[in-house]
Amino acid sequence: MVSWFFIPALNPEAERSAVTILAAALLAAGALGQVYRYARISHPTERQQTKWVVFSLAIMVVFGSVIVGLEEILPPALGAGLSAMGMNLVVGLSIC
Repeated sequence: MVSWFFIPALNPEAERSAVTILAAALLAAGALGQVYRYARISHPTERQQTKWVVFSLAIMVVFGSVIVGLEEILPPALGAGLSAMGMNLVVGLSIC
């Protein structure tokens, strides 16, 4: 899973490598840079746009997590169909 790459503690067999630490550091630096820009540099219009982007990303994370969770408890054939249909729906909702 992708989360294993960013959060090695989720994979008990994974060792912390330089690549994982670098990826986490870059992700954190990018997030902190966006917070600084939002708080100190952005104008009201840019702040509103940022709120919409964060909202759409939150929708993707929540619905994506629900779909992956349902995929785990449903039979394989139904779970695969739900995953394909659900991920398209998640991306579509976040774009609208």
